[in-house]
Amino acid sequence: MFFKLELKIQRFGFAQFRKYVSLTSFTLHTTGANEKPKTMILKFKNKRLRINLGFGIFWIILGVFSLLTKDSVIWTDFGYLVIGILYIGLYLYEMTNQYMTIDNETIKQNGLFGKTINLKDIHRIKKLYGHYTLITKTQELKINTELIDEESKIELEHILNHLELQ
Repeated sequence: MFFKLELKIQRFGFAQFRKYVSLTSFTLHTTGANEKPKTMILKFKNKRLRINLGFGIFWIILGVFSLLTKDSVIWTDFGYLVIGILYIGLYLYEMTNQYMTIDNETIKQNGLFGKTINLKDIHRIKKLYGHYTLITKTQELKINTELIDEESKIELEHILNHLELQ
């Protein structure tokens, strides 16, 4: 039923109403009998992903061009290709893992040095300039909301507003 309603709204082009409907559907799902979502993924903005992909393609093209136009190849000429491959790898990693994962008990920041915090251990939430800092007794987790997709940001705010702090 939720999918039929969303498709019908998209056909008529009511983007703001569609956001309201998805938030309402999310709220209805989570408030029933105090249950929390099983797993929710906070997605990166598409702009960030496209920029990483664009940089990767640019550096690879620059590397191939530098290798084809020079008479003698030096090992440092492969640096452009390495940078391009790293950007494409970053794009693929961020595309598959996204920014954060929230399940019943934990919130996990996906990344090379990502942190994991138990939701029940959070005793304070600090909001400053649209960024969130989740504070426990032993650690802090900073959430940069400028990197998060708009629909994921609404879901994050909903979860943080309904979180029972100690």
